[in-house]
Amino acid sequence: MKRKKPEFLRRDWNVKGFDSWRKPRGLHNKLRLRLKGHGKVPKVGYGNPADVRFTIEGKYPVLVNNEKDLLDIDKEKQLAIIASNVGKKKKLKLLEKANELGVKVLNVSKEKIVEKINKIKEEKAKKKAKKAKKEKPKKESKTETEKPETKEIEAKEKRIEKVEKEIKEKMKKSEA
Repeated sequence: MKRKKPEFLRRDWNVKGFDSWRKPRGLHNKLRLRLKGHGKVPKVGYGNPADVRFTIEGKYPVLVNNEKDLLDIDKEKQLAIIASNVGKKKKLKLLEKANELGVKVLNVSKEKIVEKINKIKEEKAKKKAKKAKKEKPKKESKTETEKPETKEIEAKEKRIEKVEKEIKEKMKKSEA
């Protein structure tokens, strides 16, 4: 069990914006001088017992980046925390594996693991559908760009034919 600790309030804690603990500094600061009636200051003696230090629910948290890290976890003594830089695809695999192994993941509550897995799968399916829709117009636009090219080629061929006819006519005139 963790020991009960007093609430460490900052000097002028009732002023807006003074809600987090800061070490008291200043020559005449009553909190720094530890005068009676001015609040408690964190000290070494307020630390947790060594048995429960750095634990959450009596278990040690372990940062998980990949499946190997998840397999190394002892579910009796450790809890998993999925790293924030892990993408959705890998997170989905890790959540499924953790659910299968019975390892508790702190980032996602036990009840919400299945919901989270389904949500990621839905997002993935939507993204795939959106990507498929985007690819279709691109293919159509390529066929549209090919049409003007074929028109240009046909126009060049017609010009070449005209020039050939003119050359033939000139040849006939010069022979005659």
